[in-house]
Parts: sequence; C-alpha cells; structure tokens
Amino acid sequence: MRLALVPSRFRVVQAISLLAATIAVSAQTAPGPSLRLEEVVRSGVTSSPLIAAARARVEAARGARITAATLPNPLLTLQVENGGYPGQRTPPGLDAERSLFATVPLEPLHQRRARMRRAGDDIRAAEADLAAARWNVALDAARAYYRAAIAQLAVDSAADVRRGLSDLSAYNEARVKEGVAAEGDLIRVKIERDRATIEEAVSRTELVRALAELGPFLGDGAVPPGSPPPRLTLDTT
Repeated sequence: MRLALVPSRFRVVQAISLLAATIAVSAQTAPGPSLRLEEVVRSGVTSSPLIAAARARVEAARGARITAATLPNPLLTLQVENGGYPGQRTPPGLDAERSLFATVPLEPLHQRRARMRRAGDDIRAAEADLAAARWNVALDAARAYYRAAIAQLAVDSAADVRRGLSDLSAYNEARVKEGVAAEGDLIRVKIERDRATIEEAVSRTELVRALAELGPFLGDGAVPPGSPPPRLTLDTT
C-alpha cells in the first residue's frame, strides 16, 4: 500500500512543479516603465483624496475667516402711521407720520476680534492637518514602493536560482546519458529545480500583491493600460 502511494505523490509534486513553471514562464514579459521613488511619492501626493479633503478644509477655514472679519450691515426701517392704504389718499383730518430708523448691530462689533482669532486658529489647525496628511501619504507611498521593489528583487533572485538549477539539471542529464554521473544526483538536482520554480511562482504572487498596494499611489497615466508591470529602481547612493 505504501508503494502504491509513492507514484501518486510523485505525480502530485510533478503537477505542482509544472504549474509553477507555467506561472513563471507566463510572467516573463518585457520590462515595463521604470519608476523612481520620487515619482511615486509625487504622484501619490498629487492624486490622494485625503490630501484633497484636507486642502478643502483649509479653503473652508479661510472662507470662515473672511466671514468673521466682515462688518455687519446696518438695518434701515421705514415706519408710516396714519397713512392710507396703497393707492388711496390719507383720510381727512389725519396727518401721515413717517419715520426712518437706521440701526447698526453692536454685538458683532464686540465679537469680531474673538471670531477672527478663532478663525485664524482654525486655519492653522487645518494647515497642520494638511501637512500631516501629506507626510502620511508620502510615507505610505514610500512604504508601498519599497515593499514592491523588494518583492521585485526577490523575483529576480528566485528566477536566477531557477535558471541556474535548470542549466545544472540539463548538464547532469547529459552526463547521466553518457554514463559518467549517477541518476540519483540528477533526481536531487531536479527536485531542487522544481522547488526553486515553486519559490519563484510564490515570489511573483507576492510581487503582484505588492504592486496592487502600490497602484493607488501611481495615479492616472503613470502606467499605461495593458503595459507590463513597472520596474522599480532602488537608489543606493
């Protein structure tokens, strides 16, 4: 019973290796556009809805300060007594009395300085929130960029290991056919090659996930539709 399970497990491993090799080969496309950290951070800060909302709050606070500094309008009141209805004359024996009043509200004048001070504080608070939003978005963009760049380096490293083991497997296979190498050594190399192929497929999956998290910071037009994934450059200078 144990001997019957070995070929089945071997076929499962072969199937997984074949699937991983298919994913790795299908992912080998032409390199996409190159993106630097400065470009990603600039694009993220420009297109971030959080920063746009913070900027709108700054504009609203500035508008509130203009309203607080506005002087109240005077009130004009016209009062008529003993007058006739519109379109009719004044009744005989009655003299129409007309009065005009001008009123200036004093309470807003006393509160104007306090309102302007509070509006200035609101502007400074909104500007601080805008600066904090810019820093947070820039940090999130840099974090997503470096995660994707490291994932890209992991894919390149895994691909190099897989290619080296593939060349070694082909070399050992030729030596086995010539009868100068043991078949056990060839089997071990093929197992390592298949393991490297699986690791490369896993690394490519992590790269796809990292690029998906980087996508919101790229903005429109950073990567044309249908183009290969961008190449991220790490500046070590």
